Amino acid sequence: VLKEVPLFNTAKVTSFLSAFSSCQNLRSIPLFNTSKVTSFANAFSGCYQLRDVPLLDTSACTDFSNMFAACYSLVTVPTFNTSKATNMSSMFNSANALKSIPLFDTVKCTSISNLTGNNRSQVTEIPAFNMSLSGGLQNLSGSSIWRFKAYGFISPLSVSNNMLSKRELNEIIENLGNPTASQSLTISNNPGATSNPTYSRSSTTTA
Repeated sequence: VLKEVPLFNTAKVTSFLSAFSSCQNLRSIPLFNTSKVTSFANAFSGCYQLRDVPLLDTSACTDFSNMFAACYSLVTVPTFNTSKATNMSSMFNSANALKSIPLFDTVKCTSISNLTGNNRSQVTEIPAFNMSLSGGLQNLSGSSIWRFKAYGFISPLSVSNNMLSKRELNEIIENLGNPTASQSLTISNNPGATSNPTYSRSSTTTA
């Protein structure tokens, strides 16, 4: 049963694709040299016992999708360098012990959908990610989310099963930026407000 891994020489490694996927008893990882790694997709998915990770060098990485999916024990993550990231979809899907997400650089990201995944997430605040190139979070659902800020959506966003107050709903709209095409934000089953409005905003109209 793999619980820890030695410090391999990874100086020339360019992909960590599914490197430790489904290592269910893995509890920690060393500070690998990952300066040339371009993909961490599914690198630690299904590592149920993984609680924290070091600040890996992710400066060359473009694909972070499902990196920590189903890491049920993960409680913190460092602010990885995501300046080249183009795909961060489902990065923390079902990482239900995680309580916060750093403000990652998402300026080049084209996919950040289902970031936290399901309604068991303990994340209560989503940072103001720049989603000017992405399709947004698309489906942001979680029973505890009470604060959500982001801007620059280019496609419809659905936010459900959260605790967003009227004030937070207003701030969400204010942070959408200046759209260039028809956009919509749908908020449903939201007990934090007395109503569950649907907002549509385009370059010419606001409803």
